[in-house]
Amino acid sequence: MGIILPAGFYSDSATKGLREFFFDTRAIESIYCFENRFPVVFKSVHNQFKFIVLCIVKDNSNPNIRCAFMQHDPEQLPAIEKRAILLKPEDIVRFSPDSLSITEFNAQRDIEIAGKIYADFPLLGNTDASLPWRFPLLSVEFNMTHQSYMFKQNVDGYILYEGKMINQFDNEYSSNNWAIDRAEAENYLRKKEMYRIGMNSNLGKLISSSNITIPISFSNYRFGVRSIGRRSDERALISTVLPKNVCIGNSLFTALPWEYLSESRLVNSNNELLKSPYYSYGNLIFVVSLLNSFIYGWLIGMKISANLNIFILNQLPLPRLSNGNYYYGEILRRGARLICTSRDYANLWTDVYSEWSDPNKTHPIELTNYGPEHEQDIRQRLAESVANLTSEWTPVCGVHDRNPNRGDTGDRVQLRAEIDAYVAHLFGLTRDEFAYILDTFPVLKRKEEQAFGEFMSKRKCLEEYDRIATIL
Repeated sequence: MGIILPAGFYSDSATKGLREFFFDTRAIESIYCFENRFPVVFKSVHNQFKFIVLCIVKDNSNPNIRCAFMQHDPEQLPAIEKRAILLKPEDIVRFSPDSLSITEFNAQRDIEIAGKIYADFPLLGNTDASLPWRFPLLSVEFNMTHQSYMFKQNVDGYILYEGKMINQFDNEYSSNNWAIDRAEAENYLRKKEMYRIGMNSNLGKLISSSNITIPISFSNYRFGVRSIGRRSDERALISTVLPKNVCIGNSLFTALPWEYLSESRLVNSNNELLKSPYYSYGNLIFVVSLLNSFIYGWLIGMKISANLNIFILNQLPLPRLSNGNYYYGEILRRGARLICTSRDYANLWTDVYSEWSDPNKTHPIELTNYGPEHEQDIRQRLAESVANLTSEWTPVCGVHDRNPNRGDTGDRVQLRAEIDAYVAHLFGLTRDEFAYILDTFPVLKRKEEQAFGEFMSKRKCLEEYDRIATIL
């Protein structure tokens, strides 16, 4: 059979059962995906809509599936078939064990690199009690349509955060328009089932059976990631830590990083959840730093079309590192300085602050003689500034270099390049593999070549990759 279908056949959670049937019977021979433009095939359909040509055979002796994505002209099918990649059933299970969705790999090398990244770490959506900590994503707090009657202007309440208000490591990308009365917000969320912790885990079963809900977490810092992300965007995955005392609209997903402790310590004698031992702000900053890296942007770009959803995010690998791990510490320190730029994050800074007294450890001064002279000065200044950091937040704890459009410059660009390089080493990528991933961001590349005459992010990330390689 040859069938034309929406591309959701291989990606959406609602079509998992159909995919599973065809995978089990090894009936799929090929999947070729086309965008409805250049040329337009279906004139009554939006030009960003994707459709597939699905070929199914009976008694397929070859379980591998020939795939091609982001194609345009069906007239080129013979050429598309020649350069198609081969996707093994075990690859599908490895990258999407829960949903069995197919990742849009562009080349065979993508599969090899992704296999390396996924090899040693559990998925973000894994809430198994054996893990040292878990990061269960929560669904919508306030729907921007259904709960719009609660949104008010010029009211002393909880600020309503929307996706457009954040950027990577930035909670003030644009101003807010709405707030919700405090009592009204608390009463509404107290009734929502979404505040049960880890619903698919052993801990979740215990909480559910005891009819205990997580206390409303307005008093906590929380994770936020935009629910809108396109493969064609400059960066498809955008997250940050949200300040305390805010509400979250449906254009953001949020999460609570909970550590697993014995069941006897889950509740006190009054059957109340013991909140404080489980919530880890360090894990919060660590996850945000990972998700904002180029490697995670590359992974998510092959999984989405125009929107993120929880089941896609849950398919990302997430190392469950902790304090004392070298990579965890180096990434956490840099992420904290990028996020804690205002007094709103003073308590967050104090909570995650660790030893900063050795500037040569995080910014080896003897290795600052590379790159342009002004970048050498930046690295020198960052190395010296570490000595002025204390556990009590002051403005020097954060790095503030931004242009008028809130784009990162100077110190912030330097710290982000270091985070990207540490993430590449964490996943064991070679320099060539890291460079290959960096080249898959054409929008950012064009923008930087116009502004700086080079793909500056790639150069800086590779410079830091080389520097870190000498001290690992």
